[in-house]
Amino acid sequence: MAIIKTTLPLRSSSGKTLSLYTTLLLTQVGLPGYALAASQEAVPADNGVVAGRNTTREVSNRRIATVSDRAYALLADSTRPPADPDAPDNGDPTQIFANADTLVTQGDWAFGALAQKGGMITLNGGSVETSGERAYGLLAGSTGSITSSADILTHGDNGIGVQAGDNPGAHDADVTLLSGSEITTEGNDAYGLHTVYSGQIVGSADITTSGTNSFGAFAESDSTIDLNNSHITTQGTQAAGILANNDAQSVGGQVNLAHSTITTSGDYAPAVEADAGSAIILKDVAIRTNGLYGFGVAATSNSNVNFQGGSILTANDKGQGVQDGDGSRAYALYAQDAGTLLNANQLQIHTLGQRAYGAYAISGATLDLQNSTVQTEGFMGYGLYASGEGTVLNANNVNVVTTGDVGDAIWAYDKATVNLDSATLHVYGGANANQSATGGESANGMTAVGSGTINANHVSIITEGDNSVGALAGGNVGGDDTAGNILLTNSRIQVNGENAVAAQVNTGSTLTVQNSVLNAAKGAGIALNDDAIVNLSNSSVAASQQTFLSTLTTDEASQTITLGAGTVATQNNGTLLQVNRQDGAGGTVALTLGAGSVTHGDIIDTDKHNAGGTDVTLAQGASWSGLMRGVRNFISQQSSQVTFTDQADIEGDLSGSGSTYRFSDAGGTIGGNVLLEHGSSTHGGTIATPIMVKGNVSIDPTSSFGGNWNIEGDVTNSGTLTPGNSIGRVNVGGSLNLASGSVYVAEVDDQGNADRINVTGNAQLNGTVEATPYSGMKLNTAYTILTATGGLNNSRFDNVTMNGDYAFISPVLAYDNNAVRLTIDRNSVAYADVAQTDNQRRVASVLDALPVTSTLGNTLALSSVNTARTAFNQLAGEIHASLKNALLADTLPLRDAVTDHLSQLPATQNGGVWMQGYGASAGTADAGGIAGLHHSGGGVLLGTDINLANKGYIGLLTGYGSTHFDTGSRNESGSSRNYHLGLYGGSHWGNLALQAGIINSWNDITTDRYLGFDGLSEHLTGDYDARTLQTFAEVGYRLQADAIALEPFANLTHATLHTDAFSENGGVGALSADKQNMDTTWSTLGLKAGGNVMLGKVALQLSAKAGWQHAWQDTTPWSTLSLDNSEAFKVEGTHLAKDTAVLEAGVGTDLSQAVSVGVAWAGQFSDDTHNNVINASLKVRF
Repeated sequence: MAIIKTTLPLRSSSGKTLSLYTTLLLTQVGLPGYALAASQEAVPADNGVVAGRNTTREVSNRRIATVSDRAYALLADSTRPPADPDAPDNGDPTQIFANADTLVTQGDWAFGALAQKGGMITLNGGSVETSGERAYGLLAGSTGSITSSADILTHGDNGIGVQAGDNPGAHDADVTLLSGSEITTEGNDAYGLHTVYSGQIVGSADITTSGTNSFGAFAESDSTIDLNNSHITTQGTQAAGILANNDAQSVGGQVNLAHSTITTSGDYAPAVEADAGSAIILKDVAIRTNGLYGFGVAATSNSNVNFQGGSILTANDKGQGVQDGDGSRAYALYAQDAGTLLNANQLQIHTLGQRAYGAYAISGATLDLQNSTVQTEGFMGYGLYASGEGTVLNANNVNVVTTGDVGDAIWAYDKATVNLDSATLHVYGGANANQSATGGESANGMTAVGSGTINANHVSIITEGDNSVGALAGGNVGGDDTAGNILLTNSRIQVNGENAVAAQVNTGSTLTVQNSVLNAAKGAGIALNDDAIVNLSNSSVAASQQTFLSTLTTDEASQTITLGAGTVATQNNGTLLQVNRQDGAGGTVALTLGAGSVTHGDIIDTDKHNAGGTDVTLAQGASWSGLMRGVRNFISQQSSQVTFTDQADIEGDLSGSGSTYRFSDAGGTIGGNVLLEHGSSTHGGTIATPIMVKGNVSIDPTSSFGGNWNIEGDVTNSGTLTPGNSIGRVNVGGSLNLASGSVYVAEVDDQGNADRINVTGNAQLNGTVEATPYSGMKLNTAYTILTATGGLNNSRFDNVTMNGDYAFISPVLAYDNNAVRLTIDRNSVAYADVAQTDNQRRVASVLDALPVTSTLGNTLALSSVNTARTAFNQLAGEIHASLKNALLADTLPLRDAVTDHLSQLPATQNGGVWMQGYGASAGTADAGGIAGLHHSGGGVLLGTDINLANKGYIGLLTGYGSTHFDTGSRNESGSSRNYHLGLYGGSHWGNLALQAGIINSWNDITTDRYLGFDGLSEHLTGDYDARTLQTFAEVGYRLQADAIALEPFANLTHATLHTDAFSENGGVGALSADKQNMDTTWSTLGLKAGGNVMLGKVALQLSAKAGWQHAWQDTTPWSTLSLDNSEAFKVEGTHLAKDTAVLEAGVGTDLSQAVSVGVAWAGQFSDDTHNNVINASLKVRF
């Protein structure tokens, strides 16, 4: 008898693990008193068909029945003598062929068919039925062979449907089951198939057992069962579908099963069990267990199971969803003991009842699960579970879904390890309904307790239940606090239930999160209890409640929270870390916001406690915003950013190394000292609500101390001290020591306010005062910037400077016994000294005389050199001088219209009416520091003339036009509405022609100037009149050469421009001027040409002109201007060109004898100017 003990794990309601031992009694194959040999002496009298040496027997359609114990219906044994004792031994086989026979045995230890010692039996159909105990349907003994497609039924206990192998030392015992074989056992401890001692069964069959401890297929002691397309069903308690183990041999049995099904219905009935060094290979097998403690696949005692493709259903639904006693306690995959390996791939696992696990590994076993799905529905139905030191459960590309209450997806317990890669976990269940809502065990994503470890990579975890935990490290098991460790990389946790936390870390446990995302929709991000460690890097935590929720119950507790590089924790309810202390427990919390992390939220530790505290460290490049309440010490490092969103409360020291601190307007309190090093800076507080410091303040040479402060101790400044965020105060209860090389940045404003340091003790002065304007300055005003009740120790600042580019003011310090005052005065640098152009110098010379108390005087005094030059350009008002250039240029189209009209009138033509429209565009480039001018405009002229008895013409013209002009870089522009009235005449004496005229233009001018430099922004407008009077005369001599007429000519023009007085409006930069005049004369020498050409039937009159024009008298326009209460100054405008080229071209035609039209272009060009005119004319003759 072989005794096999299998440990079945049970879990009590208290959480303890128990063990139930089941003893399987396996009958030794040998018969009592002798081996299974077909000897003549051992065979009862009523045996059936026997084939001895060299004998072949064939039996068809017969019923062979035996009633005695140890009888056989068929026996093939080559060692038995043949029926004829004298027959020679010629080597013929010993074999029996049974065709559609019915074999029946009734005795104990009886055999339906027995082949041994070289004997062979073939059963083609038919049936075998045994009734006695320990009876065999088919038995292939040593070197025996059976091939069968018969149906086999055994009724007695310990009955075996088919067995290959008999006694130790046997070999080559083979059974082949052909398709269609049905094997049924009804007794207890009966086996459908059994192999032992190198026996082998192959083929396919439908196997059913109904008795207790009755296995479908059982391989032991280096034997093999190899089935395909088979169906195995067991109904009894402890009735395994497949069992492989050994029987005191070094090598266990092996079972291979493919494309088959296994169903067990009894309690404690595993579908597949490998034990004692055996091996089972499953491929495409569907497994179902219906009883309590139903194991889908169990591997124990150094066995090996390989399951490739298929499904497992543990269908007993006791305790489905919610707790029902002890539940079904089923295991889809089960691996136990060191050296055991269970490998499963491409499975669909489904468990229904309470404590029905998807995959379960204990006691040092290894379980590998790949490319599979696991679904559990029962109460406490864990997806994957590992327990025991040395136990390893590996899951790759696995999808786990649990729906029952307290149904965790993953458990690692008692020093076991679970390795997850590319897994999805979805937990739908809630907490234990039989326990309190706050104290009950919840349904969690993954749990590591009892020193268990979970390594999760590329894992998605979702929980739906209230109070659930995405990743739980450590917890109470059986009343004892236990630790656990979880490593989460490249993963995501999403918890959706009320008060569910993304992760929880309990006493002695560690959670490490890398490149992962944690999100709690309705709860805290990560909860910590007592001695817990959390490390995050390149990860994010988002929560609707606190990001970190810390609970301390003992004075010795110590928690460490580290947010490494790339970690973001900005989404929460406004609290980054909440520390709760039970009954005033001490303990410490060390929060490190690592290099490059970004966090937001308050840090609160306000429960009363006698020892311990919360210490916060910001590493290099980290940023945090929020407020602090009850923090013991705060240390920050290089390039870290700290923003207090409300009143800060730090119990201990504030130490910054390269950090930036921004306090809110609510101020705050620092219970210890402040140390700023390596480029640190502070800002914040207000004069009404300063930042309070109970200790001392020290600033190193690289750091800056800004904000409003009330310091009870001493201040030592070797760096920069800059009170306020604008105008501020620093109050020092002790002494002030300003070291050599230090800087005191004192801001002042235009209302007489200034930064101030108020010292209760004495002040030792060194270093530099840097006067800094804040919204302007008030010159010649004494600002008090420091007071010291204890005196100044006869010390003085080493230097005082201005912060900024100020050319025209200088700061001055004045001292008495207890105060320092700062005055900013106008210095000796004249505005004209920095001017670069003549116009700048002219206006600067009058600006120097303005009092600094005036708006313009104060603004200029506070300007830089470049700003002053910009101001000079804008204050000069060049537009008023340069627009004179534009008005004079506008005389060109008027006189050209008259002279061109007279040149085209023949001596004998009657008078008429003519009309001419024109458009002009002209520009002058920047030159000599004067901004260039662009002007454009147009208008229309209407004239009429009469013929003076063929002696000449006299006429009258009127017209209207407009001009727009701007200076571009000066941001100045203007326009003029122009009204014209003139008299003209001309006469011919042979080829000699004379023309003359006088035209008066009335100009209505408006100007816009924009001032825009530091401290001043104004829009200034001007509105005044001008008048332009031009007189001109032109003489020419006409030469006719065939169809072309040439006319050399000379023109002399004089223009007088008169501008009225004006005063601009709009601000302190407004200018005014008296009446002014400008006289300019032009002489022009040139040649005109004209002729007629035919274009089809249309006669065209072509004309052209080229000449040289020279300007005399006033070619530079000037304006004499003044500011309010200033002396007058002259400003120079853009120059008129002294020498220009004059060009013209035109074309016209007669529409009738009385009407003609024409169009022409005229231009003037020099090095720096251009003027283009386009005109169109209509003439009507009487």
